[in-house]
Amino acid sequence: MAPETPTAEAVPPRTNTLGVIEVVEPRVAEIWRRMTPLEKMALIDGGYRLARQCVRGGVMYDHPEWTEQQVEGEVSRRISRGADWPATHRG
Repeated sequence: MAPETPTAEAVPPRTNTLGVIEVVEPRVAEIWRRMTPLEKMALIDGGYRLARQCVRGGVMYDHPEWTEQQVEGEVSRRISRGADWPATHRG
């Protein structure tokens, strides 16, 4: 007998650190359930690397005079939530 397809009720809502309720789409939850731990880690690693590249580009744009060490320090600070994004974001 094949496992039942999850329903919206099967995936309980979660509250993130900002107090916002997040509901996982059942099809997305099923994809994650079928992935191996190695596949999940590879996907997370790719997202992390992409985020660092995007933040790095922004830091280099804002501070073209900075050294590599200064840029990397700022990227690490921002990635680790050390930056006040609403106050510093130019968007």
